[in-house]
Amino acid sequence: MTTSTLASIAVLTGFLLFWFIQIFRVTVLKYIRRSKELLRKDEGQPVRGRILKSELYGPGNMQMKKIKVEFENLSKSTITQEFMFKDSQADSFRFEEGNSVDILLQTTPDGAYRAVLAGMQTKPGKIFYLTSLILIGGFAFFIWYLYTSTFEAMHQDWSKIDHLFIYNSAMPMMGIILAGTLGMIYVIFRVVSKSISGGQSKQDTELLFKGICTPAKLLSYSDTNVTINNNPMVKFNYSYQDQHGSAHQGADKVIVNRLDIGKLYH
Repeated sequence: MTTSTLASIAVLTGFLLFWFIQIFRVTVLKYIRRSKELLRKDEGQPVRGRILKSELYGPGNMQMKKIKVEFENLSKSTITQEFMFKDSQADSFRFEEGNSVDILLQTTPDGAYRAVLAGMQTKPGKIFYLTSLILIGGFAFFIWYLYTSTFEAMHQDWSKIDHLFIYNSAMPMMGIILAGTLGMIYVIFRVVSKSISGGQSKQDTELLFKGICTPAKLLSYSDTNVTINNNPMVKFNYSYQDQHGSAHQGADKVIVNRLDIGKLYH
């Protein structure tokens, strides 16, 4: 077996191992994490919140409830948070605008902070199980297809594996296409996941749930040339003073509803 063949097999094995880990993370590990969250659903610092906005998303049985809630964080500063969930008691109208809800401020195993609706279960739904089945089944099918097609291409003789990686065969080009495809899918996966989760790091959640609100002076704002759901992302530069009177400057990127763009000019 030549050095180039060994290198090609190592690269292919690395890509397969990489995607096995990614699929394992978003299926099995996510199921275990949600199961643990279900066990501690009643833990945390209780606070009372008020619903500022309530909307429905999705068709029929897939419809989800999205609410925006105002409540006090651990430093008694007022903050807002959005929650999206499947309401099993939609007929009770308990999550309508203006209603009060109980919220639990919790600490995750990695030390980050989060807010959850008291009494709400976070068990995986049908979409999660269906997605997991498609991902695991698709990966298993790909491994089976790769094995059988490779075995047939070598005429059932593994000693001829070098012939698959010679320059005039299709395997090198297939490797390049596979590498490019997997790389592109990974980038899309990361961007979409960050968008869905809000892109909040451990430091972001600590600032949100333990920080103290203070007035800020807007210095400037600029377009980032990024849009999400046709709403532009705007970068704001501002200055403020902390509780000790020290001056600071900061910058944040915020998604602005396109209907509110005119307010930036006032």
